[in-house]
Amino acid sequence: VIGPWGGVAVLFKGADELQKHGMSARVVYHVHTAHKFHPTTSPQRVHNQDSLIADPARHLGWSDGVLIGSHWYSGIASKTIRDKCPGISVTTLLQDREDWFLDRKGEAPQLKYTEYKDYLAIGRGVSVSRWILDTLQEDKGLDPSGYEVIPAGVDTTVFHPRGRSRRSGGPLKVLAMWRPMTAERRGVGRLKTLYDNLHTKYGQHVQLELFGFQDKTGKWGLPYHDAHHGVLSHEGVAEMMAQADVVIEPSDYQGFGLPGLEAIACGAALVTTDCKGIHEYCVNGQNSIIVPHCDLLYGVTQLLDNPELLAKLQEAGPETAANFDWAKSGARWALHVVNLWKKDRGENTKFADSLDRAVASAKETLR
Repeated sequence: VIGPWGGVAVLFKGADELQKHGMSARVVYHVHTAHKFHPTTSPQRVHNQDSLIADPARHLGWSDGVLIGSHWYSGIASKTIRDKCPGISVTTLLQDREDWFLDRKGEAPQLKYTEYKDYLAIGRGVSVSRWILDTLQEDKGLDPSGYEVIPAGVDTTVFHPRGRSRRSGGPLKVLAMWRPMTAERRGVGRLKTLYDNLHTKYGQHVQLELFGFQDKTGKWGLPYHDAHHGVLSHEGVAEMMAQADVVIEPSDYQGFGLPGLEAIACGAALVTTDCKGIHEYCVNGQNSIIVPHCDLLYGVTQLLDNPELLAKLQEAGPETAANFDWAKSGARWALHVVNLWKKDRGENTKFADSLDRAVASAKETLR
């Protein structure tokens, strides 16, 4: 596995950005997966969650700081650590509706309410999108006043148009991520139907490409496609997106929808289902095409049959992505951490000068 992807990658990038503002930041983990990823931030491994709870100061290496719980299952651990180490401020990062995730059979929720109620009870933190807070308020009674929305960022040094490397002639290239492991919520069946229909409708006038994982279960098979690039590095994904004319996001829902943002950052036109998180950066008809979940084919044909609209979206995407680069997201996170620290300890702390420098650095980045 090259990874990490999605929410895990967000943690490492966030830690990298906090360090740029003079903070000592790292990612603590206890599940190890082989990969070829070399983060700038040194990850800190603990044996398991129980050992961290038993002696948090020893395993963390500090007892005065901010701990951001990033998984809904971490509520009990976060609460216990806060009780044992009053100098540690505990907060949360909501990246999705994890209570909606299903098990591998797609039959039952991965988490029971008893397993995540303590996480939501912390009652403060950051959400990557507004819809997560709104729906949690509606069906879980969460008070959103303790939370701030800070969208995930995109690395525009990697995801950019690359000199308009898209081909000027030949078939139009359509690209999508194939994720059979989380098939139900990632719209694998929907994508399979779309690619088969595009091949029937356009034939050799479109080149249908995939990247991502193989279906080891054999449940889904593959749609018609001209190329499957497999699992790629971030740089490899960016290269594919920069060459694509259209990128597809077929998901049922996305906490934020980082692949869609990466696609438009590369200058590809994005066609996406109305999958919630994408509304943080997508504007239908301006920088993307947003369609009901049953209308992906209609959305793609709008672009394949309308070169002017296709060019318009390809031009607008990188301008949108520039407002979501990691420097801006990291600066907002730095301000959030400082505000949290001061709220729990008051203005006069032993780190007052360092906090002031972090604030000045973050505000300069956001100017």
